[in-house]
Amino acid sequence: GRASRDAHVPDALVVVRAARAPYVFAYEIDRGQESLREIRRKGQVTRALAQKAAPLYGYVAWRPVLLVPTLRRLRSCAQALVEVGAGELWALGLLDAVHTPDGPHYALATAVISASNVELALVGRLLPGA
Repeated sequence: GRASRDAHVPDALVVVRAARAPYVFAYEIDRGQESLREIRRKGQVTRALAQKAAPLYGYVAWRPVLLVPTLRRLRSCAQALVEVGAGELWALGLLDAVHTPDGPHYALATAVISASNVELALVGRLLPGA
């Protein structure tokens, strides 16, 4: 809907045609220059959309994804997202891993901040059931 389109503008939208319905990933590319306050704001906006089950750009099934340059930045962004109640919504991964043969692995923000080894937490794939 229009309200969700205005509320969150990601850097990229990736639509995956899954068996049941399209699934959208709203990518944010972070090079470490965005303030944690802005990361928190994005977390609050997307959490509010998810709580209302609001579509994002017309898609009902969606997940925000944050790609960051370093493990340290991954942990601080995950903490910021958890602080605003968006830790179970946002997936995080390393930007450089996009270029590896296996592609990036992801973890929810809540898994990142609870892991003793952040690299080991990055084991998930984005599609549900994948």
